[in-house]
Amino acid sequence: MADLFQGLSARIEEPWNSASERRKSEVEKELPSRADRNLFIKLAPEQRQDYAAHEQIVAKLVSLAKRRPLSPQQQQKLLRELGIMRMRCDTPYILDRDNRTCPKLEELDRIFDEVLAAPDVKVIVFSEWERMLELVRDLCRKHGVGFAWHTGSVPQQKRRAEIRLFKDDPNCRIFLSTDSGGVGLNLQNASVVINCDLPWNPAKLEQRIARAWRKHQKNAVTVLNLIAEDTIEQRMLGTLDAKRSLADGVLDLRGDLAEVPLRPGGQSFLQRLEQTLSTQAAATAPVALVRRSPPIPLKHFRTGPWRCSAAASSRARSDTRIRPAWRARRRPSSSSSSTAMPRLGGHGWRKRFRAGRRIPGLRRSASKSSTGPRPRRSNDWRQRA
Repeated sequence: MADLFQGLSARIEEPWNSASERRKSEVEKELPSRADRNLFIKLAPEQRQDYAAHEQIVAKLVSLAKRRPLSPQQQQKLLRELGIMRMRCDTPYILDRDNRTCPKLEELDRIFDEVLAAPDVKVIVFSEWERMLELVRDLCRKHGVGFAWHTGSVPQQKRRAEIRLFKDDPNCRIFLSTDSGGVGLNLQNASVVINCDLPWNPAKLEQRIARAWRKHQKNAVTVLNLIAEDTIEQRMLGTLDAKRSLADGVLDLRGDLAEVPLRPGGQSFLQRLEQTLSTQAAATAPVALVRRSPPIPLKHFRTGPWRCSAAASSRARSDTRIRPAWRARRRPSSSSSSTAMPRLGGHGWRKRFRAGRRIPGLRRSASKSSTGPRPRRSNDWRQRA
């Protein structure tokens, strides 16, 4: 797999050398320094309890996916639960407006006190969820600091006004944005980038940082990532590093592709999901969720088409793979008949009724089984009943 990506890099390099564009590694040499810091924050007890409940659901679905493919509904449920886990890492306020618990907000309060002490420093705060930014907005109002608001719900004309306000007004110190402002903006007047949460895609994370760390930036840029401790966010760091190393090796020819762990197939996806779960959640997941059929009663082997010895009957009863008679497929009832068709047992009814041209609506007794066909007396089966 590494040889495949190395060959791809060689084919990309030939047309790139003749093109006018420069690689990312070449541009970064002209930029000021950049410092990345990960700040690990503990969840509140109530927040941890809600997070563990959704983590158990994900662990059960991952355990089930090891044994059989998930249905479309289960796949959607898995993605939904992963999203809820990430929301719980930020604040329960995203899903419940009555609960404003947010340990990350307390850390932001300390960061603002330290960073905004310098009069010329401006800050960009990113979050994937608008309700998380609402809490940060209330914190800015508490500090009496001007801010700009850039989300998907803001009209296009007002977005341009918010960008100009952040660039021109010295009292506007903080730029609050969702991923709608993660691309296409030039905000070189900011020197601090704060990520309240981490995206799955490392390219999206780099695009956020590139709003400030780009050409014409004169100051050193500091990147602060707020990460919930011992959660899916902390375990996503390894996945983001692996994806970033692969992209740098293929596109920018940096690093050794042989050292990048490449695991193709669906099992690698399950392994990455297991890495995002805690050890306790993975251990308490059920071993198997496949529903087994009950053992077949002994009477079904001593009478009828499955007649056999007592020893063979006991062996067959222990094998749950044999389909029992009471779980056989029903014959569809005719819409023109006023009487519902009774349930027939097993596959032997076809053999019994084919010889005597029996009407499927009639059930034959096991004590009156005959070896040959019986003549049909009347066309009206109600007279025979």
